[in-house]
Amino acid sequence: MTTQIKVYENRKKLLSDMQAEFEGYAYSVKRILKEREKNSAINSKMVGVLASLIKVPAQFETAVEVALGNAVQNIVTYNEDGAKDLIAYLKQNQFGRATFLPITSMKRRDMDEKLVAGKKGVFGVASKLISYDKKIDNVISNLLGGTIIVDTLATAVDIAKSNRFSFKIVTLEGDVVSTQGSLTGGSKKNESTNLISREREIETLTEEIEKLEAKVYEYKNKIDYLNVDLNTSKATEKKILVQRSEIEIQLAKEQEKKAAFEEQQKR
Repeated sequence: MTTQIKVYENRKKLLSDMQAEFEGYAYSVKRILKEREKNSAINSKMVGVLASLIKVPAQFETAVEVALGNAVQNIVTYNEDGAKDLIAYLKQNQFGRATFLPITSMKRRDMDEKLVAGKKGVFGVASKLISYDKKIDNVISNLLGGTIIVDTLATAVDIAKSNRFSFKIVTLEGDVVSTQGSLTGGSKKNESTNLISREREIETLTEEIEKLEAKVYEYKNKIDYLNVDLNTSKATEKKILVQRSEIEIQLAKEQEKKAAFEEQQKR
């Protein structure tokens, strides 16, 4: 059990270090994220990078990651002015390019959920299957409000055909049926730098470590209790052995008396 705790702790440290150093992000995004930690002016213009602003159930991580694509690294700002200032910052420092999502200018894309409600294999609209602060609702609606998540590619194709490819469909494995009618799929590389799952995995590892440590503590208490009980038993055993020895000595004396009495009786 302690070995498993060590494995979890090592994995958690790796992910936490990657999180702290913003590993997996594009250079331009990484520079802005690092700068906001020490520059209040930069920090005041942005809400955060999209990957850190949403919480996705493990079951839907692949689907949401594919649905968002590169947008997972887009930076959400409060308004257009903030986005312009951050773009100017990138230009001045030659840090490269990044995409910004101003809350005030993002247009909603809310599809009619009745089109897929109750359909077999359909989990729902992607924007409704994740958690996020409602202040970025326009952003999430724009990116995921027109996408549904289903179980398999077969389901995706059937739903797309019956709705004339009017919305994007993504499967749990990351296969995509677009509104243009194209199908995208295949094997997906399992990357440890998955930006969406990283924070969730750190939280899960923390919970698992706490559970295992609680069990170790519980078992140690049981062992301590058993050791006390064992020591008590040993003390009792020692006392009994002493009493037995005393009784055996007394018995030997009584037997000697009996033998002497019998000898005297014969005479």
